[in-house]
Amino acid sequence: MKKYITLFFAVLLLAGCNIQGQTAKEPPTVKIEADGKSYDTVLGTFCWNGKCEDYAGPVELMKDKVTLQVKAGEKLQLKQSTTNLPTTSFLTELNSIEQGKDLPLTEDGTFTAPTQPGTYYYGYTASWRDEKKDVSIGDAQYAFALKVLP
Repeated sequence: MKKYITLFFAVLLLAGCNIQGQTAKEPPTVKIEADGKSYDTVLGTFCWNGKCEDYAGPVELMKDKVTLQVKAGEKLQLKQSTTNLPTTSFLTELNSIEQGKDLPLTEDGTFTAPTQPGTYYYGYTASWRDEKKDVSIGDAQYAFALKVLP
């Protein structure tokens, strides 16, 4: 099942590799804001400015990485390094074998941490399009993990 989830994300992201007119060499960085502090996410699979790279899924990417500790039900926000907001985006919560469920994400990137204590893995997938030219600017997947405290 893990292989299929990774393949799904790779196909989804690679579908947007036709990049034209984009000057940034890498996808925007995405951070998580929690309790007034900012934390990094890990860039995964992406296609940007004609360059495509494929990585493991979020659970594997977060192996041996620092897990952000949050309060149960805390409001968190995903923030990117550019003002050009994604055309589409979605947030998926994954368990340790990468079976996932989509989570509600507001337009400004806000979501709510789980209410049950434990470690949770996430994949945030975003796509940018130039609607006037009807071309893809790029796609990227970001990974992060939360440890919900009791």
